[in-house]
Amino acid sequence: MGAEGVRLMPEVLPAYGELRTAKQHRYVVYGLTEDCQSIDAVERAPRSATFDNLVQSLKDRATDGLGAYAVYDYESTSSTSELVFITWSPSTIPVKQRMLLASAKGNLKSRLEGLKHDLQVNDEEDLTYENLEKAAAAV
Repeated sequence: MGAEGVRLMPEVLPAYGELRTAKQHRYVVYGLTEDCQSIDAVERAPRSATFDNLVQSLKDRATDGLGAYAVYDYESTSSTSELVFITWSPSTIPVKQRMLLASAKGNLKSRLEGLKHDLQVNDEEDLTYENLEKAAAAV
């Protein structure tokens, strides 16, 4: 199925609103459903969660042969908040999964208003806080 056929499940946009506007979450992880025909919100982390928690969650998904998208609410030392869209597509997951993630990315991003920062991560060594900071600082 092509990217145009990948639907957003009903919880995708409310989860993003809870993150962006209500500040209820530190991050939200989105993933393809088992049939690869939809994107769903698969994890909503509390505000107390850390980037290390997100890293572990994404690594766990890779162990299961799955990639993901995540939106992380990065707070800089100047107390500003930036939402960073992360695509997690490690080389260890099946090629079909990586292709679907790449093709469906635009569909998801276009529905999540207010995203200015993007981080593509294909290897565990690139899944670092330093890379998150760089992405959040990029214009």
